[in-house]
Amino acid sequence: MNGYYRTIEIENFRGIKSLKWHPRPGLDCLIGPGDNGKSTILDAIDLCLGARRTVQLTDADFCALAVDNATNITLTFGDLGPELKSIDGYGIYLRGYDHF
Repeated sequence: MNGYYRTIEIENFRGIKSLKWHPRPGLDCLIGPGDNGKSTILDAIDLCLGARRTVQLTDADFCALAVDNATNITLTFGDLGPELKSIDGYGIYLRGYDHF
């Protein structure tokens, strides 16, 4: 199966106010001291890719407890294989992407 992340965008989620990351194909590592957001990035990706159809957030999931600010997590993939493009459940989420 082909495909890789082109962009990971996170806004107002836990300790991350705003993040826009363009991972490169291959292996990317999240390295840093504790409480810097590595697990938050992985949790955000899991929220998007997990089998859950509904997600419940608590006040603690909003950056600086700013519950009036929307949380936004967007994953953009490239080079998806036909086996992923053909899944009916994802059809409404497919869109074009201009390479950066």
